[in-house]
Amino acid sequence: MKNLIKLVGVLGLLCTSHVWAYAICSRVTTSVNLTGTTLFVQRDTKVGEPLNDIIPPSAMQLIYTCPATPSYGAIWQNFGFKATGSFTGLTSSSRYIYASTYPGVGFALGANQGDGGSVYWLPATSTPLDGNINQLAMIATSGGNMATSRGSARVRLYKTGTITSGVLSGRVGVFILGSSEAGGGGWAAETPISISGLTITVLACTLSTPSVAVPLGDVQANQFSGVGSTLGTRSFNLGLNCDAGTRVNVSMSGVQNTDTSNTSVLALTGAGNADVAKGVGAQILYNNTPMNIGENLLLKTSAGGMETLGFQARYYQTLAKVMPGKANATATLNISYE
Repeated sequence: MKNLIKLVGVLGLLCTSHVWAYAICSRVTTSVNLTGTTLFVQRDTKVGEPLNDIIPPSAMQLIYTCPATPSYGAIWQNFGFKATGSFTGLTSSSRYIYASTYPGVGFALGANQGDGGSVYWLPATSTPLDGNINQLAMIATSGGNMATSRGSARVRLYKTGTITSGVLSGRVGVFILGSSEAGGGGWAAETPISISGLTITVLACTLSTPSVAVPLGDVQANQFSGVGSTLGTRSFNLGLNCDAGTRVNVSMSGVQNTDTSNTSVLALTGAGNADVAKGVGAQILYNNTPMNIGENLLLKTSAGGMETLGFQARYYQTLAKVMPGKANATATLNISYE
């Protein structure tokens, strides 16, 4: 009877050795944060579509260390990650989209490990940690020792329902280190992966003309009458669909013409090249008034529904003599809503 008791005691030690091994692994990084600034959401974004990808990956960090001994035997040891949100039933390029803590916003969760190589997204075809589709092992070793585990996390946001403006913060997943041995595996403490400080702004307008070309046509260089004279004025429209009461603003960005101090005059594309016209630039106007680069202008307060905003473009003489050549220019009109 005494020999039988001793044998049972030995078996008990063998069964718990792997649990003990992972229990003494150290969690070096206690949390991994993904920080964003402002996410602008178009109000007509459809459910399942991705939102702007503005959250950079977290830095590659040392997540776990394990002692050199004891040996872990001939079982698999795994370093990986899992999502903490519930699966929404939506997918994107085989990635699962999980519900975040913010209504209407879901996320796909990805990570890569210490070699900085491939990014894994849930769920992916790899060694499972415990058979749960929400868990994925990025690296696995058989026997020996996984002395260090390094990782970087990333997310991609998606629309899953009605979104209102606010701030998104909260946990999206965890890094995990453990054994896949059925019934005898052990786990180190989990390292949370969280999003913090992401301001969500739902835009109150939809821009129906995201780009427009304005052909000013050919003009004769000798038709200009002096510095400050203009030719080739053409009108163009931008279409918006806005909520009632939305204040619509616009600012212009572009490269200023170096021949003049007038900040409303845009440089020609390729200025200085032999085939580009000289002594001339371009202007964009609203209500017949030239727009200055970088200046914000209140256009109107929308009554709601479709809005048509009228602009003009034209050539502007910058030097006493205009030399013929190509005369193209590019400007960006930044439409903002309040």
